[in-house]
Order: sequence, then structure tokens, then C-alpha cells
Amino acid sequence: MGKPNIIYILADDMGYGDFGAFNNGLSQTPVLDQLITQSTSLTQHYSASPICSPSRAGFLTGRYPHRTGAIETRELRGLCNLAIRETTLADMFKTAGYATGLVGKWHNGCLQERFGPNARGFDEFTGFRSGWQDFYDWIMDRNGQHSKTDGRYLTDVFTEEAIDFVTRHQKEPFFLHLAYNAPHTPLQAPQEDIEPFAQTGKFNKAVSTIYGMIRRMDIGIGRLLETLDKLGLAENTIVCFTSDNGPQFGGQGENSTVRFNCNFNGAKGKVYEGGIRVPMIMRWPEGLKADHKIDHMIHACDWFPTLLSAAGIHPPSNLKLDGTNVL
Repeated sequence: MGKPNIIYILADDMGYGDFGAFNNGLSQTPVLDQLITQSTSLTQHYSASPICSPSRAGFLTGRYPHRTGAIETRELRGLCNLAIRETTLADMFKTAGYATGLVGKWHNGCLQERFGPNARGFDEFTGFRSGWQDFYDWIMDRNGQHSKTDGRYLTDVFTEEAIDFVTRHQKEPFFLHLAYNAPHTPLQAPQEDIEPFAQTGKFNKAVSTIYGMIRRMDIGIGRLLETLDKLGLAENTIVCFTSDNGPQFGGQGENSTVRFNCNFNGAKGKVYEGGIRVPMIMRWPEGLKADHKIDHMIHACDWFPTLLSAAGIHPPSNLKLDGTNVL
């Protein structure tokens, strides 16, 4: 068995209860539901923060967010900047000879190149650096070069870019961080994905749209997994799926985003279970059991040492990590 490829898929504000497998079919996530049966699933997995930037910083560094500089989401004040002193997971994989790529949302340094993904270990970046982006009227940052929308739905764009990255790097080990911005605001989805929920009469406009956004992302993940199969990469590729934090609840009437979340208390922005307890599905046919559950508490900071261990890479002895290798 050679070095495993790694694809770490991160949804944005997706709750535990947004999985069809956990909400008795309220949403439609057939790909993710099937992935559970093929994977080791962590039932007590916690994000590093109940908000975006610190949560991502914890995953990228293996350190608690308050150590990393990325303590808040506000970009103009630099509070989302991942400190230059920090070593990222992409730095480690790049040094070890992996092709490294980020597709999607960054939000760990928006306004200066030295805080951007290409300066933090990612050979390739296609996405946006800020906290949100319109799903139709978007601007794309491709390694520092910007282009305006071509009219495609942004989730589809990120899926296509991820497939392209995997296809181009199929002959070498790669680390791909696929950071979808669904189902974060603005709440937008193709009508064909909203309609199955709107026509039931069970959901208001906002929740129907959120479930539509998740449906579209699920379809995209299915296309990416099919690509791994076609290229013969599935057996030795670690595929992780999780969310940066719990669901965002707010709004009134038709705009209320409050929905089922497995009866957890709280939501995004709160350190109750609803804000920080998020699913983690980890598929690695050559290295982990399928259809297996682990109930031990595991934290997002654990992924830095754990994924490196899976690849046979040892962090520098002087790198002070808060995460633990849970492999």
C-alpha cells in the first residue's frame, strides 16, 4: 500500500440533522448516507469552534484556535487571519511530496497575499478567500488571478474543480481540501433542487432552499466519488466529510432557518452541542473498517496528526500540537 491520497470535504454550516440518514428522510443526501455504510463514522466528533474561521484554523494547524490568530470571522480587522508563524497541514503534505490543493472557501486570511492559501502550503487554490460568496454572481480567485461568474451554480463549479484536480494528479499522492460554501448564506439553489422540498408543504422557503443546497452538494460529492472509482483511486484514498460548525439558525416566518438538528441544544455561534457537534465520515477501504461507528470523543484538532500518521509523515518534534493522533 503506497501513500494514501486524502480528500477532506468540509461543508459550511451543515448540521448533524441535515443528513437524510439522521432526520428520517427530511432532506435528500443519498450519497452521504451511502458513504456512512462504507466508512468509519464518528458519533461524537466536535469542531474546533462554533464559528467559521477559528474552526478551520483548528483543523489546519492541529492547535486550538485561540493560539492561531484566527479568533473571529471579521476580515477587515484581520481577526480571521491564520498567523504566519503557524504550520498548516498543507505545509506538511507539500514538504512530504504531495500535490496540495484547496477548492472552495478559505476564510483564514482574506486581504493580504501572505495570509492566502498559496502562501500557506497549497500549490493550487480555486475559490474565494472571504467568508461568503454569491452562488451565481461570484468572483473566482485562481492562484491570485480573478475572474467573474460564467453563470454556473458555485457548488457545481467547486465539484468540477475538485474532479479536475484529482484527475490531473492521479499519478502522484495528493491532498485536496474541498471546502464547499453550502449551505451557508446567501440561501440560493437551483429550482430543481428546491422543488422536492417546497412541494411537500412541510418546509418554509428558507429550509426548502437549504435542503436544496445540500442536495446539490450531495450530488457533486457523488460525482467526485465516481471519479475516484473510474481512476482506480478509491481503495487508497481517504475521504473525510464533516462540517465547520453547526447549522445557522435565525430569521422569521418564511425566512426562518430553524430546522431539525437531532434535538441538540443550540446552533452555530453557541458552544452547546448544536453548535460544535458535527458528523465525521471517514472512508479508507485499505485502512479502516466499513460500516463502523466510533463513539469516543474526537476533536477537529486531531486531524492534523491523524492524517499525517495515515500518510507516514511525522510532524517536527518542536511543533506544539493540541490534537492527538486517533488513528
